[in-house]
Amino acid sequence: MTGELEFDYAEVQIDEALLRDVSKKTRGQYYRATDNKKLKEIFEQIDKLEKTKINVSAFSHKTEKFQLFALIAALLLLLDWVLRYTLLRSIP
Repeated sequence: MTGELEFDYAEVQIDEALLRDVSKKTRGQYYRATDNKKLKEIFEQIDKLEKTKINVSAFSHKTEKFQLFALIAALLLLLDWVLRYTLLRSIP
């Protein structure tokens, strides 16, 4: 293996009418690049489109509330252990 990439061209069937219809209904654009030159032109067109800046200022602070339940569970386990080896030990 020499590490070289091999490319194989395959025929591609694209439903361009459907893609154009979807782009029209979603108020988008349809682009099709058939070669590197066309792809470069498409990227240049996309770069010229309006760029909208989005300011995100929403932050959320989360508070963990499991500590009380974990403490209760630990106390119940401790109570179980104490009762099992002391008072309840003599009950058949």
